Amino acid sequence: MEVCTCPKCINYQFTDENGKQNQGPFVSKSTRNRQWAAASLQDQDNSSRLSEIVLEEISDNNSIVSPETSETHESPSHSKRPTSEFITWLYLSVGVSREKCRVAREYLVQIVTFFQADNYSSIFKNEIPKDVRTILRKLDVTPQFNKHVCCPTCYSVYDIDTSPFDCGYQDFPHSSPCGESLFIPLYIKPTSYVQGHLHSLQTPPKSLKDRTPFLTYITQDFVNWLMWFIPQVEESIDEWRQKVQVETNSISDYQQSPSWKNLYPPSQTAQASAMPLSFSLFVDWFNPMAKKLGGKQVSLGVLALNCLNLPATKRWKLQNTFLSAIIPAPNQPNMVTINNVLSLFVEEIMPLSAGINIPTPRYPNGRKVVIKLGCLIGDLVATHKVAGYASHSATCFCTWCDCNKDNIKNLEIGRLRQSRIVKDYAYSFKQAQNQAERDRILKRAGVRWSELHRLPYWDPVNHVSLGVMHMWYEGILQNHFFRRWQWSFGKSGKPQQETDTNESHQESSSDENDDEMIIDEHSKKIEGLSSEQVKKFQSLFEEVIVPTGITRIPSNAGAPKTGKMKASEWKSLFSIYLPLVSLDVFLGDFDSIESTLPSNWLLLKNLCALVTCTNILIYQSITQDNCKSFLHHYKTYCKTSEVLFSNCKIKPNHHYALHVKTQLLWWGPLRSISEHSGERLNGFLQKFKNNGKADKFGLTIMNRFCQWQRLTAKSSLTKENPNPSSDPEMDFSLDRETYLKLLSYLQMSDSKIRDHMQIPHPEGAKVFPNHAKEIKTLQCNNGLHTFNVSAKPPNNIIKYKTNDGILRYGSVNHILKTVWEPSKNSFILVGNMKKIEYSPTKNKLIWSIFDSLAINQLRKIINIEVIQGNQVVGLCAYRQLPAWSLGVKEPTMLVRLIKEGHSPLSNEEVPNFG
Repeated sequence: MEVCTCPKCINYQFTDENGKQNQGPFVSKSTRNRQWAAASLQDQDNSSRLSEIVLEEISDNNSIVSPETSETHESPSHSKRPTSEFITWLYLSVGVSREKCRVAREYLVQIVTFFQADNYSSIFKNEIPKDVRTILRKLDVTPQFNKHVCCPTCYSVYDIDTSPFDCGYQDFPHSSPCGESLFIPLYIKPTSYVQGHLHSLQTPPKSLKDRTPFLTYITQDFVNWLMWFIPQVEESIDEWRQKVQVETNSISDYQQSPSWKNLYPPSQTAQASAMPLSFSLFVDWFNPMAKKLGGKQVSLGVLALNCLNLPATKRWKLQNTFLSAIIPAPNQPNMVTINNVLSLFVEEIMPLSAGINIPTPRYPNGRKVVIKLGCLIGDLVATHKVAGYASHSATCFCTWCDCNKDNIKNLEIGRLRQSRIVKDYAYSFKQAQNQAERDRILKRAGVRWSELHRLPYWDPVNHVSLGVMHMWYEGILQNHFFRRWQWSFGKSGKPQQETDTNESHQESSSDENDDEMIIDEHSKKIEGLSSEQVKKFQSLFEEVIVPTGITRIPSNAGAPKTGKMKASEWKSLFSIYLPLVSLDVFLGDFDSIESTLPSNWLLLKNLCALVTCTNILIYQSITQDNCKSFLHHYKTYCKTSEVLFSNCKIKPNHHYALHVKTQLLWWGPLRSISEHSGERLNGFLQKFKNNGKADKFGLTIMNRFCQWQRLTAKSSLTKENPNPSSDPEMDFSLDRETYLKLLSYLQMSDSKIRDHMQIPHPEGAKVFPNHAKEIKTLQCNNGLHTFNVSAKPPNNIIKYKTNDGILRYGSVNHILKTVWEPSKNSFILVGNMKKIEYSPTKNKLIWSIFDSLAINQLRKIINIEVIQGNQVVGLCAYRQLPAWSLGVKEPTMLVRLIKEGHSPLSNEEVPNFG
């Protein structure tokens, strides 16, 4: 509990244990932040005046405590707020219609009034409005919106009060104006003939406000949102900044990266009271009609911002996303006219780099908050359009270098772009007097004008991120799967060619690197996987067991009836499933490994390089060695692909991947700035119900999202439960062997603990009982993410650190909870699993494959160890192998450690819509 001194609570007084008078009641931390956020919004236009009011109220000791400071003094309407919040939650999150919300309201009123006194029943019933829209107004969860008239052709934006009737936008100073009509023509009703004169039955509008524009551009006030947002997250931002300021050899967060240090030099972040913030900008389009096939195609644009200074677990939550604007449907602006809608955004965010004063719980008089745009994220099509670069089909297609499309097959990085030169070309493009001049600049440099160039700190090269979701997961991995492997389901009906088994690849004599190999340039190229290999992959996918939280893939992955695979499925496929099953497919019978491995070595090496690159992109902490390793393995993948596949076509994504090394060095882990959060936002907005009218999409979706966002922040119903329900405990009788192991473990920290059978016991002796409780799951945290361990699949295979500090694999047998010592009451009984070591000299090929695929082969042993949850390093995905697999006569297991955030691309749950 903490003291709240917001304007609402400052009147409250209490006397502490020393007899001193203090202002403000004791409230929870979340209540304090919520009330400060509300206080900030009430007087955002004059924050200094808010400080004066607070000081005046502090000096006023005769104020009466408001009844609102204590819910115990309220009438039975204390049930009003959760009831109202629940009804609006049904409307916004579940998608319940207004009519059904009215029915739900009637049921809730009857339930609540049944348990209340009769004299309060009618009061409560009258306090809950029947219409959910009225409830939303009373809850005050609708922020400030700005409406603008938008041209349907060129997307020029005009103020709704001063807009002309026709668009006056000109591409060039001497070109003719756009001339598109901005307002819907009035429908004039048939005239009547009265006394020899024609009379219209409809009166023309008196002002523009009475006219309906063809398109309406909806924006949300950023400063208003910041006044609401900053007080809620101030503590999280400050604590996270202190945590990531530790100097390390790796980069695990954006604030440790050169990008952050370039945007905010250390001199600008040294002052504790200042709050320098960096926001990412996401721009993309989606179809609000949610009709994929045979439906109406409509494109609605989104401009969204996220604060990169928040902790990684909160950064991409929809509750913390600022929906800046909705670009109106049904079409998209082109590469040039996109600047017409970006101009308002730039004008709003530009002055914020000088700082604004925002009252917060820690600084009631106001805190200087500096806002800068530090990163542009999105798919490559959107980032090229917004940042002012040419499309993929242009001569100079790359954002980060001047590689020509004619040289793309060389898979080499061109001369790196320089920010100053890009800006010079962009200004020349803007000042061009005709289209021919612009085309020459575009062909020569691949640069257009972008409104973002107006930001003085904007770097058009380094502030554009490479979206790994579309480039890698849905780009290179998908291309390898469908194009190079030609994963199919009997479309041609003929088995495809296999690798020429007559060619053998000798082991390299070099010990410098396990990736050293001899590539036979004359090896016969293949056209992809055979139908038998595809079927074997499908059957083996079913044998893979992955921990909870990991995206599973169907056994018939890639089949048309399974639909389009998501990015998280591609990641699981190439980092977990394929490493655990590929040896069976490409090596055939393990008994003949000596004969099958040489002929398939190149194919396996190609896959190993791709898997290694995928694993590096998953890392939550990046070192310089990781960056070098990615580039090395990616070039290995490209070189082996050229030798292996007859259909090895080079696409722009293959070139962009060459820049991953530089991107990792600049940003740190690319998953922290991936576009997955924006794509999830698109999916979330797409599920909001609308009336199907394109001219109303923007306002409806913006309104619904912002109401949901503020309702979620206010409502106690959506808060995370700090005390989740525990699993049922079952009595567990300890056998003598297990008992002695637990006793020995406890005696390492306290030698005075006694065996219960060593009687008689002296008075006051610490006797360990011979019974315990067994629980199903235990929550563990390895410092990177939280996971649950259980004694049953799929969370039963773990990697852990022994009491001697040795890393081992094991199978969880039991999770026990003793009733004797509350401070150490949870123990894991682990059956050791021994790692089968392959010699790097005698079995170099197998050893290098296992190392590249990040897998291990384990055999079970009888020994049991006792550990605790903090000793668990991570869960493992695994697959059981029969006896004599890889030359081992007993059954074994292939495992893949899930150490770092290997869950779906975002851990946040999306509300379910009916």
